[in-house]
Amino acid sequence: QMADASSFIGAGVKSTVESIPAGWSQLFVISAGTGINDGMMAWGDRMLRYSGKPRVDNRYKDDVHGAIGFWTDNGGYYHYSIGNNKSLGSNYEEVLVKVKEYHDSIG
Repeated sequence: QMADASSFIGAGVKSTVESIPAGWSQLFVISAGTGINDGMMAWGDRMLRYSGKPRVDNRYKDDVHGAIGFWTDNGGYYHYSIGNNKSLGSNYEEVLVKVKEYHDSIG
């Protein structure tokens, strides 16, 4: 559970939790940056340092992103909602089928 105010940030187990197993632990990462992209990159850098992994640009090296899926954001960070457009479908699975059908129709 997170709590915040102008003078502090708190994080921890919700007060409604009645017991915590022996040996249980929790770790928090707090990260910030100037702007959305800088903030996301700073958070990613911290996670990579913590895990000991290098940063690699492999956005297109798997089947979903390299062939089946598609990008609409040019590498930006945002959440896209399909909204209530019934002609597209009600979820990503329905939308992607229509995207494929469209691309098949134009060759």
